[in-house]
Amino acid sequence: RKTIFSMGLNSEQTTLPFFYLIDDVCSFFENVLGKTTYTPIIKEHLIDGTALLLLEDEHLTNIFQMQLGPRLKLLNRISQLKNGDLSAL
Repeated sequence: RKTIFSMGLNSEQTTLPFFYLIDDVCSFFENVLGKTTYTPIIKEHLIDGTALLLLEDEHLTNIFQMQLGPRLKLLNRISQLKNGDLSAL
């Protein structure tokens, strides 16, 4: 798996979500939701860190076919990231 952590980026870069590679987004979803169910969808749609920060409820409902509970958890974490709260990682 290729991740930002294996690319030799400095510690500041590795904590900024817009530097995330697709595999990092997969890990983020797994960390938030506790499962890898959405990994194929993330990879199919090439969702990197920039795209992660642009995800909205509509995407999680229609593309990911995600139930309400997981959607709320994920959207909350994404909102935290957008507001600079890196503890959401």
